[in-house]
Amino acid sequence: MLEKDRKRVYVTYFKESGEHYRTVEEFTVGIYAEREIIGRILEKLRYSRMDVVVMDGNDGVRPYIRPYLVKYDKKMKKSRGF
Repeated sequence: MLEKDRKRVYVTYFKESGEHYRTVEEFTVGIYAEREIIGRILEKLRYSRMDVVVMDGNDGVRPYIRPYLVKYDKKMKKSRGF
């Protein structure tokens, strides 16, 4: 599979202490739209008790992923997207 057949997405996890971790996810282009990519990332969050920002990987491959914030809700003990 060619490099341009893959869509790169950055997923950054934030702890309450301010520490953060960035991972890179890759998806096959043409199979997934923006909402489907975000949905798949949210299904498999690595750290469920952290705030998460999903952003485009600046690789020039469509679809462009708009920044998406997922905030951990302490009362509900789950993450909610904004």
